[in-house]
Amino acid sequence: MDGLFMLSNASAVTNTINYRTIQPGLPSGTVMRSIANNGDNWFLTTNKGVFTSATGATWTPANDGLATSDVTVALGFRTTVLLGTRKEGIYTTPASALNWVSRNTNFNNLETYAMESSGERIVVAATEKGVFVSRDLAASYVRANKGLSDSLNVTYLKFYGSSLYASTQNGGVFVSADTGKTWTAQNAGLTNLNVKKIYASSSNVYILDDSYGVFQLNGSRWNSIQAGLPVNTVLTSMAFYGSKILLGTLGQGVFTREVASGTWTAVNTGLGNLRVTSVATNGSRLFAGTDGAGVFVANLDAANWTPTAATSISHTTLMGLDGSKIQDMAYYNGYIFASYKGGLLASSDNGQTWIAGGNQFNLPSYTGVHKISFVTTRVFVSTEFNSLYSNALSELPAVVTGVNDLNLALNAAIRIVPNPNDGRFAIQLENASTKVEGSHFV
Repeated sequence: MDGLFMLSNASAVTNTINYRTIQPGLPSGTVMRSIANNGDNWFLTTNKGVFTSATGATWTPANDGLATSDVTVALGFRTTVLLGTRKEGIYTTPASALNWVSRNTNFNNLETYAMESSGERIVVAATEKGVFVSRDLAASYVRANKGLSDSLNVTYLKFYGSSLYASTQNGGVFVSADTGKTWTAQNAGLTNLNVKKIYASSSNVYILDDSYGVFQLNGSRWNSIQAGLPVNTVLTSMAFYGSKILLGTLGQGVFTREVASGTWTAVNTGLGNLRVTSVATNGSRLFAGTDGAGVFVANLDAANWTPTAATSISHTTLMGLDGSKIQDMAYYNGYIFASYKGGLLASSDNGQTWIAGGNQFNLPSYTGVHKISFVTTRVFVSTEFNSLYSNALSELPAVVTGVNDLNLALNAAIRIVPNPNDGRFAIQLENASTKVEGSHFV
């Protein structure tokens, strides 16, 4: 803490040990991190960059090529010097010509706070270094923080139509109409600018803040829709079905409310764990993921919740991971997905059976999986310490997701004969002039 010192005569036999400071060339306020020698020169890492010296008498900055001055450790290895930084990964340089080059391919050390994907190729990630947008299916990213004043503390990302919304810890809510190229604050009506999550129905945008508040965006102003919720209820998640909202809470269970207006009503019959971490819907079922009891399912009337099959697979069981502590849920393309620490599962039969949501071996077992999102061909998840991971949806068996362009008149004209049947049947269309197209069946 007092600086850098060198022993004046380390090899002499003496009863007196004398040190002298060797700090010429170092800026004031320099914090020493580590020191190394490659046989020819000393390398000193500090909070103000890396310095080099042949004898330690005078130090010279050697920061060409570095994206940060916050360096932590240096190591001489043969004719190369390696450098570790606090948030920019690893660099190397030839010892003969000091010019650092980033060496971070396949080295993923970014803490990720939020993630969102859309369409065929758009992936957005909020990290400890700000917001980044990929338009080529995560092959490359560009920084996207212009106007986002709290870009290092983004908590959630959500697309609503062509607009991208971001919530932050200190700056409230921001919106971008150009997928992150420019951002504008949208905080009218908010008294607390620490916003945790953003959700969107087909007609509205909603936020949950860290003071137990839930708000709906009306025009350009946020309005509280708190009525009916117990005081200080910790809100965790939101989903939509029909004309209603499904709200998960940590300790008070599940609530529903009409999108247009009304008050929240608790619907917890059969819910064996009221610590609900995530909710989701698939059009015909409601799902609630809990902290310790796995996933529960209910019909659209939410009259009674029943537990699904155990959320565990052989790989995560072998790793000692607790599949009952659900962290996020989502629905896409016939499957309901559930995540927990180190694992992602999927079910095509409303939770009667669960399978791996893709290859689990590359998903770190030591990190939480806090957000699930989709492009048309892949599922993406965000992790705490290792950024984003994705898997091809083609690894999951195809399922029947519905009948295309089904209207009431056509529905009334469809006949399955015989009904019931032994698995062999015919589909008849009565008084209907339309084309029937086939897809995958399982």
